[in-house]
Amino acid sequence: MNSVWRDAWWLSKFEFVKTRGLFKLIISALVFLFTLTALSNGSVNLGTKIIFDWFFILAVTFLPYSFRSKEYQLIRMSGDFWGCSSFNFLQEQPIPEEVLLKSRFLSNSFQSIITNVILIGLLLVLPSRLNSTLSLGESITFLFFWLLISLMMSSLLPASEVGDVISMTKMIVFSIIAYGSILAMTIPYYFYVRTSLIEGSIFLLRNYPVVTLVSITLLTIGSYLYCYRYAIKKMRTNDYL
Repeated sequence: MNSVWRDAWWLSKFEFVKTRGLFKLIISALVFLFTLTALSNGSVNLGTKIIFDWFFILAVTFLPYSFRSKEYQLIRMSGDFWGCSSFNFLQEQPIPEEVLLKSRFLSNSFQSIITNVILIGLLLVLPSRLNSTLSLGESITFLFFWLLISLMMSSLLPASEVGDVISMTKMIVFSIIAYGSILAMTIPYYFYVRTSLIEGSIFLLRNYPVVTLVSITLLTIGSYLYCYRYAIKKMRTNDYL
């Protein structure tokens, strides 16, 4: 581990210890776990599977960051500039930009991995249709697959924490494109494949495990590299004064 990653590791551990809202996060994780277990043991119709899909995806991608204190949230700083007050504070300190950015990636990754190992791990252990469907080896690959999905999401957060000028028009257009893209991809999938996204991931992991895991690993690495370069560029061009 070189000095940059070592310093980033230390800073991320310090920030993680200071993170608030852990009790709310635990309670919410238990609520999601109970809901997912109930849905998994419920009806096998497509509607129930779709609800299970989105509860699961929301839990994996958004739950780890839902109860962070205000200084770690993306907020309007001034005018149309949105950013994270904790990042702005650290950015003013004599901390090298590489150390600061990498610490943000590590901190968000910690939160994502810890939350999802507990949540998905318990979901795979507790009596449910998912538990009875997967063998031990399949459960491990399933956990690894969705951890990588969650890490892709965690890469987006540091890129947004550096801040950007976002007008209301830009925000509306981005939201329409983002939600429209999700609907454009999922509606045809549900209509033609007639199965859930979770079952689709299990099918890929069972029939093409190496290709699936290598592909998702490369996508995760690619998302980190892209978001890191984006964050560096924004950090150097933003006016934080």
